[in-house]
Formats: sequence, C-alpha cells, structure tokens
Amino acid sequence: MVYVRLLILNYAALFSIFTSASVQWDGKLEAGVLSSNNLSVIELEQISEQSDQAMTFATQLNLQWQPSRNAYVDIGGSYNNRRFQTLDDYNLQLRSVYLDTSYAFSPVTLGINYQHSNAHLAGQAFLSQQQFGLYASKVLRQQFYVRAGVSVTDKTFQQLAERNADNLALQFDVYWFAANRRRFVALSYTHTSEDSQGLRYSYNANRIRLQLAEPIIFNSTEHKLRLGGRVEQRSYPDYLAPPASTRTDNHVGLDASLQFIFSPQLSLLLGTEWVNYSSNLDDANYQEASHSLSLRLNF
Repeated sequence: MVYVRLLILNYAALFSIFTSASVQWDGKLEAGVLSSNNLSVIELEQISEQSDQAMTFATQLNLQWQPSRNAYVDIGGSYNNRRFQTLDDYNLQLRSVYLDTSYAFSPVTLGINYQHSNAHLAGQAFLSQQQFGLYASKVLRQQFYVRAGVSVTDKTFQQLAERNADNLALQFDVYWFAANRRRFVALSYTHTSEDSQGLRYSYNANRIRLQLAEPIIFNSTEHKLRLGGRVEQRSYPDYLAPPASTRTDNHVGLDASLQFIFSPQLSLLLGTEWVNYSSNLDDANYQEASHSLSLRLNF
C-alpha cells in the first residue's frame, strides 16, 4: 500500500512539472509529393539514373522545459516516410529522437545533446546511429548568434558492416538577425573525420553552408523565403589502391523553399534542390534535381 502511494505521488509530481507554465510543446504534420530526376543514397553511393515521384509524410513533436531561470531541456522525436511510385529500392523511413540540455552562464551558454536515429531502406533495416554532442553559444548585441560544437557519432549499417564508422565533427556557426529575428543570414563551417571499419570508406571532409531567410509580404500576410548553398570536399586516402592518387569528391548544392502561411496552424511549402557531385572516381560523378510540394499542419 505504501508503494502504491509513493507511485501515485511520483506520477503526480511529474504531472505537475510537465503541465506547469515552464513547459511548452509543439508539433507538426506534413504530407506532400516529391519529384526527382536522379534518385540517390549517398551513404551507399547508389544512383538510379532514372526519375521518379514519391509521396512524403513527416511528423514531429517537441517539448521544451525550463526547470530554472537559466536551465533548458528540449526533448523531441520525428518520423519521415518517402515512398516512390516505381523505384522501391529508394523508399525511405527515418525515425529519430533527441535530448538537449543547456545552461546559460554569464559569459556563454553550454549544452550537451544526444540523438538516436534509425533508417529503413526498401523496407529493410539500413542504418542506425547515435550521436553525442557538446556546444557553447553566445548572443552578441542582440543581432549575432555564434555557436561552436563538437559531436561524436557511431554509425551501424545493418547490411554492410565495412561501412560501420565512428565520426568526429567540429562545427562553427554564425547567425546575423534582423527584423525581430524574422530575417537572418547564417554561415556554417564543419570539419568531419570518419573512420570506417572498411578502411577504404574512411574520409576527411570540409563543408561550408550559407543560408538566407527573408520574410515576404503578400496579400497582407507574411510568408517565408529561404535560400541556401553549400560546398563540400571529401578526401578518401585509402579508397584507391596504390599507386593511384587519393580519391577526392566535391559536392555543390543549391536549395530554395517558399512557405505560404494561411494561418498559424496551416501552411503550404514549395521546395527545390540541385546537387552536383564530382569526383576523380568516374562512378561518383552525377547530378540530382528535386522539387517538392507539401501541406503542413502545426499544433
């Protein structure tokens, strides 16, 4: 009987915490269509060289808890599903959960995070990964946000063990905000070192990404335009057998999206992306262009 009472008290305490004013939550549902002229799975270097269309579905739930004035906890999960009409080998399901905790000290905010995700490709278990991260961030003059972080990721490929890898990434981000944070420019730099079980798949990479968000007024309603570009260079020191040179890949990508907001709960999204992959390995040279249309419900 005492155990039952303690259990009831514990649940009551948890309920009072997560229904207090310090807890907020939000979520979204999104469904749409995607068209691509050349499907790819970059983790496997698998290319269709055919076009296809897919039905897409995504859902996400986030919870933000502020246990004290300077402490923050974010918990969330997401699910994404992409099913193509013809090329079933590229059907993808992705599930992910995350936990982020941070504390705002006087000079900087320090945080740690964890993410677990798993993917199914063509209806079969494909990739599982766990990521642990540390970061420091600071807001400067209410206009700039800078963040530096390091993350370690463990990758497990269920059907291709030689691609199992440990990934170390260092990232630095700078954001410039204007118009009450509705407009921003972001510049990111990431250095990645990945050690694979199969030595030929180990690589080092440097990546730069630029993003622009701009509010657009149409019919007395504010909508959102986003533009992005990225360049990445990867080197695989042991991919090619001697006396061949190191394999070098260059990735260039451009993307744009426009979100038409009908109400705080309902919006329509248009997106387009173009990516060019070039390499001194002939089989790794290709381009991909995709376009998407989806309806989003926020709650």
